[in-house]
Amino acid sequence: MKFTLEPDSLRDMVGQKDTQLYNKLGGVAGVANELEVNLHSGLCRAEEIDTRAIRYGKNVLPPAERMTLWEFIKDAANDKTMLILIGAAVLSLVLGLTTPDPRTGVVEYSTGWIEGAAILVSVFIVIMVTAVNDFKKQEKFAELENTSTEHRTVTVLRNGHKTDILSEDLVVGDVIALRTGTRLTVDAILISGQGVVCDESDITGETDDVPKGDGDDFLISGTSLTEGIGYALVTAVGVSSFSGHIAMITRAKKKPTPLQEKLEHLADVIGKFGLLAASITFVILAAKETYLLWINADQKFHFMKYWEMLTTAVAIVVVAVPEGLPLSVTIALAYSMQQMLDDKNLVRHLAACETMGGATCICSDKTGTLTANEMSVIKLWTGGQHFDLARLKEAEWLRVSVGDAQNPQDATPTPADLVDIEMNRDVIKAVAETIIYSSLDESNRTALALMELVARLGYDSLVPPSSPDCKREPFCSSKKQSKTKIKQKGQSIMYVKGASEVILAQCTHWMNQSGERLPLTAEYRTVAERVLNEYASVGLRTLCIANSQGSEQDYEMDTYATLTCLALIGIEEPIRPEVEEAISQCKAAGIGVKMVTGDNLVSAVAVARRCGIVSDDYRTLDSRVMLEGKEFREMPHAIRIQRVKSIVVLARATPLDKQLLVESLKDDPLQVVAVTGDGTNDGPALKCADVGFAMNSGTEVAKAASDIILTDDNFVGVVKAVMWGRNVNDNIRKFIQFQLTVNSAACLIAIIGACMSETNLSPLKPVQLLWLNLIMDSLAALGLATELPSASLLCRDPLPKNAPIINRHMWGFIVGQGLYQLQVCLFLLTYGHEWMGVSYFDDAHLTCVFNTFVLLQVVNFFNARQLGLELNVFAEIHRSHTLMVIAVVITLFQILIVNYGGVFFGVVPVSSDQWLKALILSAGSLPVSVMIKLFLKRKRGLFCFFLCAVMGTAGVAVSLHLLFVGTTHDT
Repeated sequence: MKFTLEPDSLRDMVGQKDTQLYNKLGGVAGVANELEVNLHSGLCRAEEIDTRAIRYGKNVLPPAERMTLWEFIKDAANDKTMLILIGAAVLSLVLGLTTPDPRTGVVEYSTGWIEGAAILVSVFIVIMVTAVNDFKKQEKFAELENTSTEHRTVTVLRNGHKTDILSEDLVVGDVIALRTGTRLTVDAILISGQGVVCDESDITGETDDVPKGDGDDFLISGTSLTEGIGYALVTAVGVSSFSGHIAMITRAKKKPTPLQEKLEHLADVIGKFGLLAASITFVILAAKETYLLWINADQKFHFMKYWEMLTTAVAIVVVAVPEGLPLSVTIALAYSMQQMLDDKNLVRHLAACETMGGATCICSDKTGTLTANEMSVIKLWTGGQHFDLARLKEAEWLRVSVGDAQNPQDATPTPADLVDIEMNRDVIKAVAETIIYSSLDESNRTALALMELVARLGYDSLVPPSSPDCKREPFCSSKKQSKTKIKQKGQSIMYVKGASEVILAQCTHWMNQSGERLPLTAEYRTVAERVLNEYASVGLRTLCIANSQGSEQDYEMDTYATLTCLALIGIEEPIRPEVEEAISQCKAAGIGVKMVTGDNLVSAVAVARRCGIVSDDYRTLDSRVMLEGKEFREMPHAIRIQRVKSIVVLARATPLDKQLLVESLKDDPLQVVAVTGDGTNDGPALKCADVGFAMNSGTEVAKAASDIILTDDNFVGVVKAVMWGRNVNDNIRKFIQFQLTVNSAACLIAIIGACMSETNLSPLKPVQLLWLNLIMDSLAALGLATELPSASLLCRDPLPKNAPIINRHMWGFIVGQGLYQLQVCLFLLTYGHEWMGVSYFDDAHLTCVFNTFVLLQVVNFFNARQLGLELNVFAEIHRSHTLMVIAVVITLFQILIVNYGGVFFGVVPVSSDQWLKALILSAGSLPVSVMIKLFLKRKRGLFCFFLCAVMGTAGVAVSLHLLFVGTTHDT
């Protein structure tokens, strides 16, 4: 095989719609000849397929390049702050081994290297933890992306037979079958088709659908069929296709989510304050040391002392910069995405997780989402007779007479009229034929329910006509009907199926029990409409089927002189048992639920009432809250915007009505709208919504336009997504209030403590500050960002879009706990040496300060779990497995550091009595948390009582301790 056409030429011909080259090659037949493919039989031999894959490539894109762990390590080491610390550590090593220690006046070769080495080891640990976290995050998202990759199947002609293969196995020269909803992963040229219309908005940006044929036979990868059926010749695949080529040249890192961007901005602001604090610290210490040198002529100048000041200042910057904020979002989102997958939510776009936390309105489909994905025909009205198929017993058919057409007042069915009858076979055959022929190429639940009816009628052996004698117009949501026209026995027959009121309005005749076609009089139309209303009032979906006969020459789809109503059908869709509770949860969570359906208004309201969407207050149809799509779309814009929030049921709605509903809701900037959809034409609404949910059973187009795929097509999945979204936002806020507390306290203690110290050094050494930084960032992010959601998340209204990240309660927590931690450490720095029984500012004294400060953070983990005014900080602690493990790990490491860290960490072992006192001071943050919440609750009396109780208890404890100490000394 010698293929003369180059992949780039084929891509440009289709992607750029190069009609000149296309016509020069001789159209689709000429391209097929160049590609050596038979358009009627497709590809034949396996080796031929392999040859084409080698020449033109496979229909897959190479995976995006991923960073190695070493690259992440280099990236983390290139951080400016880390580089400064590394430089400071190296210089500290040099100075420590070459210059005299300012405290002893001699060069300490045995210990002079320790501080520099300790900083290097600490920096290494921080870099490794950061790199490993980033690497694991990348691998987790890659795993989730592989999970979300859909392996689509396509129908192709090979060896003259239709066969289903994976989209990845397509090669240039394949002949593929097209149908409504197909999303093209290849470039192709239309061979033949009926009513083929494409949505090319993803490629061209134009919102109008593009009809194919009549000069435009080009089917571009990345587009989708909104209407029609046909066959096409594949001309480019994979990286050689138009969309594949664009994907490769525009492939880039994912953009941060909105919350990540907000937190990165917050981190930058806090980092600038930290830099300012570090600068002030260095200036104050340097000025103090210089002043002491100036007034004390005997005091020697030691460059090492200034260098330690600079190292301390840099360490303060490391602590102050909250790089854990973006990390917490990443951890929370990655964890939530994995957990949501277990809850049947396949997240395609990361930002959807956090966005769902603020959802204010959910526009839901009915079929398959609120109702079970099961349908069955239980009512049939044909030939003037009503058949209750739900009560069918083997060969027995039960009938309720609806009266004679000339006496419509007798048309109300009653149970007493049930009698055994024998159905007219001609009428039933006509019904079965119409169902079969009008349902060609359909595999949805409605079609399956109708085919089950055909089987029960005994006509499932009817064979549909072959394609040359058949024209097909698939179901179109705008027309709400499907048509099939065939040539048969010298005449053309049109089979029509669709929305009952739409088809019935077009009918001119009806078929009686004897199989005769009679004019459809006004009286009989009234009877039919009454039957439809009775079906709809109990929540059944209603369909009408009809046919039309004409001459063989009369073969145009829209041409028929008469249309005969054959049957009215009632289809039952049982409500999912869990939906009513889910709707109730949405209402409790302050989320409005609107049902959008193509069913008629009476049926839609009946289903909505059973789901709990429509309350019992609305016993009759109320146009203020329930209306049809046509009425909604014809409203003036101002009135539509005014009424849209109150609408709960939108019936006989087209996908464009759904899109208009979403756009109208989003006219209010504070609204966050979620939408469910499964059809091709749902794409615009799914894209327009803040979060689009596609059904797993939906079309490829709907899935491509969505943010989240409901793998079980269940509305409950939407509610779970809301809960996880709120949980993500809450967990991140928990981390923020924890980190800002320790950030502010650590910086202030380092600054004030350094100013208080006679040695002019910070009480928290650089290595200790780096250990605190590890606690604050990586470990705290992991512990607080992975808490599981609770049902209480759905017992409050959603946070407004413009709500600040740090609210009033969080500021109260940060200020209150930060002041407590600062006061505790200042007490220890000022009087703690006496209480702890150590010398002022010696190693044991500073170890007690460091140890107490770390334990304060461990206890504060539990305080930070509560965002609201819940007094019990241990409520639902069983949902915080990771947090408890991390708290234990930090405590164990702290014990090891204090007892064995020695010179490396600048600590000495402390006694059990000193440990107990540190624990008592740390545990004091628990009652402080209660006092803060009482104050925020404005319960001043309880607050004052609690404050007095705490102060009294503390006073008694101090008095007993002093008495004990005095007695001991006397002894």
